[in-house]
Amino acid sequence: MAIPDFQTVMLPVLDAVIDGQPRTLGDVRQHVTETFLLSDEERKQRLPSGRQTVINNRIGWARTYLNKAGLRHIPERGHDKATTRCPFSG
Repeated sequence: MAIPDFQTVMLPVLDAVIDGQPRTLGDVRQHVTETFLLSDEERKQRLPSGRQTVINNRIGWARTYLNKAGLRHIPERGHDKATTRCPFSG
């Protein structure tokens, strides 16, 4: 499977925090990679700069735009949480 674009990653990022409980960034990343059944090779694939993995970059952009839309926020560094504005939050 090809690594999905950041728009496709948005729903699994929200799904990871849907219950309204704060989740670590590591938990969110694990949920996304398991959702898309990414192989070890795909998980390790790096951007041309070599500084970041492609999937972590896509997750980062998904988090950024979900934050701008008011659907998630960062309760503390390295954590994600759905907002009450998120129609799926519990």
